[in-house]
Amino acid sequence: MPLTLLQTLTSEAVREEAYAWLCRQRKSWPDSADVWDFRRLWITEKARLQRELNNGTYQIGLLSRTTLPNGEEVDLWSARDALIMKALTIVLQPVLPVSLRCTH
Repeated sequence: MPLTLLQTLTSEAVREEAYAWLCRQRKSWPDSADVWDFRRLWITEKARLQRELNNGTYQIGLLSRTTLPNGEEVDLWSARDALIMKALTIVLQPVLPVSLRCTH
Protein backbone atom coordinates (compact mmCIF):
# COMPACT_ATOMS: atom_id res chain seq x y z
CA MET A 1 0.00 0.00 0.00
CA PRO A 2 1.58 3.34 -1.02
CA LEU A 3 2.27 5.97 1.60
CA THR A 4 0.16 9.11 1.72
CA LEU A 5 1.86 12.46 1.17
CA LEU A 6 1.58 13.19 4.91
CA GLN A 7 3.14 9.84 5.81
CA THR A 8 5.98 10.54 3.38
CA LEU A 9 6.41 14.09 4.71
CA THR A 10 6.67 12.88 8.30
CA SER A 11 8.92 9.93 7.49
CA GLU A 12 12.31 9.69 9.14
CA ALA A 13 14.08 9.70 5.77
CA VAL A 14 12.47 12.94 4.56
CA ARG A 15 12.99 14.72 7.89
CA GLU A 16 16.64 13.69 7.98
CA GLU A 17 17.21 14.72 4.35
CA ALA A 18 15.64 18.12 5.01
CA TYR A 19 17.68 18.47 8.21
CA ALA A 20 20.93 17.68 6.39
CA TRP A 21 20.03 20.28 3.75
CA LEU A 22 19.31 22.88 6.46
CA CYS A 23 22.64 22.17 8.17
CA ARG A 24 24.52 22.59 4.88
CA GLN A 25 22.64 25.77 3.93
CA ARG A 26 23.14 27.51 7.26
CA LYS A 27 26.54 26.19 8.37
CA SER A 28 28.19 29.62 8.15
CA TRP A 29 25.41 31.57 9.82
CA PRO A 30 26.24 33.78 12.82
CA ASP A 31 26.17 32.50 16.39
CA SER A 32 22.93 34.36 17.07
CA ALA A 33 21.01 32.57 14.27
CA ASP A 34 18.13 30.31 15.36
CA VAL A 35 19.58 27.39 13.41
CA TRP A 36 22.08 26.65 16.19
CA ASP A 37 19.40 26.22 18.89
CA PHE A 38 17.33 24.23 16.43
CA ARG A 39 20.27 21.91 15.73
CA ARG A 40 21.07 21.55 19.42
CA LEU A 41 17.46 20.55 20.10
CA TRP A 42 17.04 18.46 16.94
CA ILE A 43 15.97 15.23 18.69
CA THR A 44 13.17 17.08 20.50
CA GLU A 45 12.28 19.24 17.49
CA LYS A 46 12.09 16.23 15.18
CA ALA A 47 9.46 14.56 17.38
CA ARG A 48 7.60 17.84 17.88
CA LEU A 49 7.45 18.52 14.14
CA GLN A 50 6.14 15.03 13.41
CA ARG A 51 3.47 15.38 16.10
CA GLU A 52 2.37 18.83 14.87
CA LEU A 53 2.24 17.72 11.23
CA ASN A 54 0.29 14.56 12.06
CA ASN A 55 -2.15 16.52 14.26
CA GLY A 56 -2.58 19.26 11.66
CA THR A 57 -1.42 21.91 14.13
CA TYR A 58 1.85 23.00 12.48
CA GLN A 59 1.83 26.70 11.66
CA ILE A 60 4.38 28.51 9.54
CA GLY A 61 5.74 31.54 11.38
CA LEU A 62 6.43 35.05 10.22
CA LEU A 63 9.42 35.98 8.12
CA SER A 64 12.16 37.93 9.84
CA ARG A 65 14.02 40.71 8.08
CA THR A 66 17.78 40.83 8.37
CA THR A 67 20.51 42.96 6.85
CA LEU A 68 23.35 41.20 5.07
CA PRO A 69 26.95 42.39 5.41
CA ASN A 70 26.63 44.11 2.01
CA GLY A 71 23.69 46.17 3.30
CA GLU A 72 21.01 44.27 1.39
CA GLU A 73 17.87 43.42 3.37
CA VAL A 74 16.36 39.96 3.03
CA ASP A 75 13.40 38.17 4.59
CA LEU A 76 14.15 34.75 6.08
CA TRP A 77 12.16 31.80 7.32
CA SER A 78 13.04 30.39 10.72
CA ALA A 79 15.19 27.26 10.68
CA ARG A 80 12.13 25.22 11.64
CA ASP A 81 10.00 26.60 8.81
CA ALA A 82 12.84 26.30 6.29
CA LEU A 83 13.18 22.62 7.18
CA ILE A 84 9.44 22.01 6.68
CA MET A 85 9.46 23.84 3.35
CA LYS A 86 12.40 21.73 2.21
CA ALA A 87 10.61 18.57 3.33
CA LEU A 88 7.53 19.67 1.36
CA THR A 89 9.74 20.24 -1.67
CA ILE A 90 11.26 16.76 -1.34
CA VAL A 91 7.81 15.17 -1.15
CA LEU A 92 5.97 17.25 -3.76
CA GLN A 93 8.66 17.66 -6.43
CA PRO A 94 8.24 14.14 -7.85
CA VAL A 95 4.43 14.47 -7.83
CA LEU A 96 3.78 17.97 -9.18
CA PRO A 97 4.55 18.88 -12.77
CA VAL A 98 6.94 21.79 -13.31
CA SER A 99 6.01 24.25 -16.00
CA LEU A 100 8.65 25.15 -18.56
CA ARG A 101 7.65 28.76 -17.86
CA CYS A 102 8.67 28.43 -14.20
CA THR A 103 11.93 30.16 -13.30
CA HIS A 104 13.79 30.96 -10.12
